[in-house]
Amino acid sequence: TPENYWKANLPNSPIPPFLQDLLSDHRLAAGESVPGEPHRTTTWLPGGKTVTKTWLPAGKLTTTDSSDRESQMSLIFIEKDLRVGKLMNLNFWKPSDMAHFLPRHLADSIPFSSNNLPQILHKFSLNPHSVESQVLKATLQECEAKPVEGEENFCATSLESMVDYSLSKLGKGAIPLSTNADEPRLREYRVTGVKRRSSDAKGSLVACHALPYAYAVFFCHETTTAAAYEVDLTATDDGSETGAVAVCHLDTAAWSSDHVAFRVLGVKPGEATVCHFLEQGNVVWVPAK
Repeated sequence: TPENYWKANLPNSPIPPFLQDLLSDHRLAAGESVPGEPHRTTTWLPGGKTVTKTWLPAGKLTTTDSSDRESQMSLIFIEKDLRVGKLMNLNFWKPSDMAHFLPRHLADSIPFSSNNLPQILHKFSLNPHSVESQVLKATLQECEAKPVEGEENFCATSLESMVDYSLSKLGKGAIPLSTNADEPRLREYRVTGVKRRSSDAKGSLVACHALPYAYAVFFCHETTTAAAYEVDLTATDDGSETGAVAVCHLDTAAWSSDHVAFRVLGVKPGEATVCHFLEQGNVVWVPAK
């Protein structure tokens, strides 16, 4: 099972809660069909809440929903603000209906290429002119797009393939980090702890973000120009504690001047180390200590 595969390869790292949730529908036996319409979720929709592009150099916000846009923008900050005692207004949006993982053997049996689009649409009984088919097509194109300079992309179609890719890039014992906030609403938090988790000088890490598809697909990209931090936060209204992950991008000189981070922070490309808290539904992998 995916759980056993995880334990065998990452015996010291529990599965992040949101990934565990995506395994809860893991009842497909060999030979059974892929999930049908009842299993599909709103992640099919064009406004599906994915954050992949936000933290690539083009920096386009990936949702048209105003509340989600505000959530993404609230999580952006400058590295110097990542210090104990700092007060921040943050909204950790929480995905509620992400598509589930397929078992690896089943995911590997389904074509995952734009060249096989007609076959894929037939597999899922989709009309080529439907919204769902256009979303599926867009995800395939994103997975096949040329990576930005200094990065390498990979789309994981199973939990096992995400583990394999991350370990191949970062070595045995790579550690998965994710944000786990109980209340997805705008709240004031006080930073109570900061711990850098990128262990090498060049800042190698792998970030994986959910993409809209018929089953769980994660867009993973390796970068050597970022650092990851575990951040302890305490809500000022009731004292509740949250564990969050922050990623700081060390070199933004080549980023688009229209990047949302520059608009939010009022800086230009290359002027500052731009950071953001990781939204829930994403995972960052860092090398072992």
